[in-house]
Amino acid sequence: IKGDLMPDQGIAEKVFDTAVNMGTATAIRFLQRALNDMNGDGKHWPNIIIDGILGPHTLECLSIALGVKPWHRTVLLRTITAFQVARYAEIVEADSSQKAFFCGWVNRCDPS
Repeated sequence: IKGDLMPDQGIAEKVFDTAVNMGTATAIRFLQRALNDMNGDGKHWPNIIIDGILGPHTLECLSIALGVKPWHRTVLLRTITAFQVARYAEIVEADSSQKAFFCGWVNRCDPS
């Protein structure tokens, strides 16, 4: 996930945690989606192609996002967490045998 290149340790840890539970590409796609959702239609930073690859453009946009408003960090963490929870809901809705795991999965989605 190139966490050592991310400008914020908490964001790096959130992406890492998501990668452990959902895979690296999914974790990075969640980060990219969140950044695109927060960019004010491209006013604050350019859109990112959601490809699950943490390249220089994604890292640059992350740095810009964290510098625009102090509360962007919190919004970013909460948005990634929301994507995690939504993904777990999709899993259990598609396969009812997974419902037994839902509460435990969601409990692991620490937004901090």
